[in-house]
Amino acid sequence: MNSSPESPNLRAAVRTYLSETFSNMGPVWPFFALVTVAMIVIYGITLANVPALHQPWLLIVFTVAMILHTALHWCSPLAAKSPTASLLYLFVQLSLLLGMVFLTRFEPLTLGLFMGMAGEMLGVIRPLKRSIFAVLALIATVLLLHGWMYGWVDAWSFFITLFPLTFFVVIYVYLFTKQLEEKQRAESLLKELEVAHKQLGEYAVQIEDLTLNNERQRMARELHDTLSQGLAGVILQLEAAWQHLENGNSEKAQAIVKQAGTRARSTLAEARQVIDDLRNNTPAAISLDEYIRDRAEHFTSLTGLPCELNLDASLPINNELAQHIEKIVSEGLTNILRHASASKSWVSLHREDGLVRLEIGDDGQGFDAQELASNGHYGLVGIRERTRLNQGTFQIQSTPGKGTCLVVTFPISMDMETL
Repeated sequence: MNSSPESPNLRAAVRTYLSETFSNMGPVWPFFALVTVAMIVIYGITLANVPALHQPWLLIVFTVAMILHTALHWCSPLAAKSPTASLLYLFVQLSLLLGMVFLTRFEPLTLGLFMGMAGEMLGVIRPLKRSIFAVLALIATVLLLHGWMYGWVDAWSFFITLFPLTFFVVIYVYLFTKQLEEKQRAESLLKELEVAHKQLGEYAVQIEDLTLNNERQRMARELHDTLSQGLAGVILQLEAAWQHLENGNSEKAQAIVKQAGTRARSTLAEARQVIDDLRNNTPAAISLDEYIRDRAEHFTSLTGLPCELNLDASLPINNELAQHIEKIVSEGLTNILRHASASKSWVSLHREDGLVRLEIGDDGQGFDAQELASNGHYGLVGIRERTRLNQGTFQIQSTPGKGTCLVVTFPISMDMETL
């Protein structure tokens, strides 16, 4: 008949449990070895002084009981695992003990066996108050048993012998147990520290990877918002100048080329400033209102399109958020310049429902916002990243033929510096 699938698993679990239990007995095996030696000595003294044990069947019963009693001492760590196991263990041990006492009626055996049980109760019964109560109950039981078996005349002298020995055994076992618990606690803390150290190492690697990734994204945004946008503007100006040259309008072409040179120098200055900021991590002082007005004027001079501004200078915006808003405005105006084919545009920055609301719009040709989002235009990706870094929201409101409006909102935090 085949065994159930649970049987191998159960046997493996029991084997693992026993292996772990007895593997932890390294610090306590000298104590149990001492108990074993004491049991052997008591066994020999009892055989030498109790003639009744010379009968074969009594000798066999007594020997088997002593072997079981001694072996169970080694199994006491298992009994300490649960209250039920402790009660069962103590019941079996006390049954063997009483059986040997009644079998031999030898006073030294009674004293020796009960001393061992008194010490063991401290290790098996928890907490300490219960174990002390159990030891006192054991002493009372021994005194009653001694008075009943040997008479009450010698009970007092037996108590004088019993109490100091019990006190010594209890104190010894208590100190030994406390030392063992402290050692186990120290080993447990050491393992926890090792695990924590390993986790910290893993976290450090993750943080380093995240930091490098964030720095890459930051550098990509800064390079796009300076070099990419600046060069795109210069290219558009040069293309316009070329068209004027082909049409014979050299004066207009020269003016545009001059603007392109100014734009190139401005882009170079911005790129150097970005490099300094990345190196020093200390952005230069800025004025958001002036920056947006400067960008709008440059946009109008470059395209001829009016750019209406609606700026609330009293908004509580800190320098870090102002930097991100600058880049978003620059990207939005660049997109209008390159793609919108608009006749007018606007930039609005104001407070609405406890939020900072930024709008960059035009009346141009518009587009399918969902299709553009799926294509992943990098400029819009940069706007999304800057919005996410400031716990804001970003929406694209656009319909083909009806213009476009980029709407970005940021929460107003209590620690923002008013510009």
